[in-house]
Amino acid sequence: MATPNDLLRTARLRIKSPSGSGRDMSRQELADLANKHIATNSGRQGAIDAEHIGKLERGEHRWPNIHHRAAFRAVLGAHSDAELGFYIDRRPRRPESAAPLPFVSSASDLQLWAPDLLRPHTGGHGFGEGGDMQRRRFITHAANLVVGGQACVGVLRFLHDHAQRRAGDSRSPLLVLQHETYELKRAYQASQYQDLLARLPMLLTLRHELETEGSQALAQDWQATGVHLYHLLASVLIKLNDPALALLAAERSGLLAQQQGDSLTPAISARILTHAFAASGHHEAAVVVAQRAAQQLEQASVFMTDDGLSVYGALLLRAAVAAASAGDRATAYELMRDAARAATLLSHDNGNAQWTAFDRTNVLLHEVNIALRLGDHPTALAIADRIDLRAVRLPERGACLHIDVASANAHLGRYDQALAALDTARTIAPQELRNRSARRVFTHLQSCTRGAMHDRVLAASHHAGVPR
Repeated sequence: MATPNDLLRTARLRIKSPSGSGRDMSRQELADLANKHIATNSGRQGAIDAEHIGKLERGEHRWPNIHHRAAFRAVLGAHSDAELGFYIDRRPRRPESAAPLPFVSSASDLQLWAPDLLRPHTGGHGFGEGGDMQRRRFITHAANLVVGGQACVGVLRFLHDHAQRRAGDSRSPLLVLQHETYELKRAYQASQYQDLLARLPMLLTLRHELETEGSQALAQDWQATGVHLYHLLASVLIKLNDPALALLAAERSGLLAQQQGDSLTPAISARILTHAFAASGHHEAAVVVAQRAAQQLEQASVFMTDDGLSVYGALLLRAAVAAASAGDRATAYELMRDAARAATLLSHDNGNAQWTAFDRTNVLLHEVNIALRLGDHPTALAIADRIDLRAVRLPERGACLHIDVASANAHLGRYDQALAALDTARTIAPQELRNRSARRVFTHLQSCTRGAMHDRVLAASHHAGVPR
């Protein structure tokens, strides 16, 4: 049974009716004033009515969207959401007696107040047969980095030699490392994973040695580089079907982010921590991490900037995907609607603020994936048909869209269309076909097809480098 929101009701009754009757403000009057505030400040049409206010006051809904909360604070003269009894109350619910949650930057943080969310996951993804030797070496390096943080002997010399090879390059080791990190982020968004496998472990060990040997004045800069490099490491490990190591790498990113002293960097790391929890099968934990980080970001001064809105929206989309994976349709679509609203507040579309690629098109891409995870295959295809492919600028996102389309078609028995979509994905980003989503589609097609179609599937699998 819902607990009534007495704080909101009391705040409303403290204010007299704007009609001049001397009565207390009614629910409909509060709704009208809130709608007016929304229209004036965001240019959007408010849709609040007396019935919605009643649900809020009865405690049936505790976390209205960002525009509604801003309007209620303005109309009722509140300085914070907490003054009006608003807090995140989506699945999984936090204990009613719990104090305000700290920022969740690691699995250990989450374990302190919600240990039931981190039960051992029994459905882990193995590396599987057919993994090439480079991937195995990468996993070995990654395990060393995230578990022990050990540096390779002589790796500092590599950076010096690397800088010397650049004609006239007099940049400091830190600047070289920052540039290399930028290039690796570009490689990831272009689905150039072979390059990442070769360079990322080396850069991480470089960062570790340079931070150890460097001056205290630059410590925060080295840590900031570590935030992004461990973020990348976790992303690649997820692509390689090793979510356990990815979770450790994401934790490292989060712990370093907490030392930066700003409000945006921890939220950036929370996005990869959310992804790693979800990839490990801890979908409810993933939702909690993302929601908590989004709530913290809403209170920050950077929130209404393109950087803040992009990280916020990307967090909500990650949470929506995790909720869909857990079968929580209502939460998934509620989170996605909030993300879509954030996208409308960006100063321009087709952006890539903080490497999120967050915009209205990106919301649609996630909507396709969410429908797919919920088993709504026709809906996934219908949404995909609405997407302007010219607006999908990053190869990684474009290839993933076509892999999702292939999966939906495969489940509907449209094998020709599934193969065509996979071929398009291969054209956009060949290396993306080796990720776990594409492998699942190929495996499904191999098990469901017969005769000439089965031969075509096997040929396509071989061409993509996916084992039978």
